[in-house]
Amino acid sequence: MSVAIDYYFSLLSPWAYIGHDAFHEAMKRTGATINYKPVAIGTLFGESATLPLGQRHKTRQAYRTLELQRWAIKRGLDFNNWPAHWPFTPVTGDKMIIAALKDGADPAGFMRQVFTGIWERETDFNNDVELVNAANAAGLDGAALLAQSQNEEVDAIYDANTKTAVDAGIFGVPAYLYNGEYFWGQDRIELLEDAINAGRDGFKPVFPAS
Repeated sequence: MSVAIDYYFSLLSPWAYIGHDAFHEAMKRTGATINYKPVAIGTLFGESATLPLGQRHKTRQAYRTLELQRWAIKRGLDFNNWPAHWPFTPVTGDKMIIAALKDGADPAGFMRQVFTGIWERETDFNNDVELVNAANAAGLDGAALLAQSQNEEVDAIYDANTKTAVDAGIFGVPAYLYNGEYFWGQDRIELLEDAINAGRDGFKPVFPAS
């Protein structure tokens, strides 16, 4: 039986970058298909009362940099923890992914071009020209995707993805939804793969009896 994973993410997330290759390799091993669902990460934070990075306590901000360094080694990556043009506004890039999906294209190559551009080459993706260049480098028509990213249908899909994530209880990205069970964070990819291989039913939250 075929398995599909709903993948909620934003190009803004360093963790989506760190898990990008590992996630796609795991899905190839399991034979699962990926439903790419870019979301408005600010909306997820707002719905779950999660503070943006710059508003979190300094100890949490410091610990984040330790985790970035650890996972860079674990995943075989080399990047700048504080690239020159991050954070940036990810909406246009996220919507270009939706446009690519509408055209039947695989967005993974474009996503990786943007991720490595942000964290390794320190590209400024607030400049739409750089997004077009990244799409072209991935073998897509960047200018066409940029134009399509601004239409109302793409806007509606972006909003629907975000609402679906909120309704599923997802509060951050990357998140992977399998059989109604969500896995938050790229450090849960191995657990996701285990669940797929086991073919088990999705777990549900368990609360203490009142």
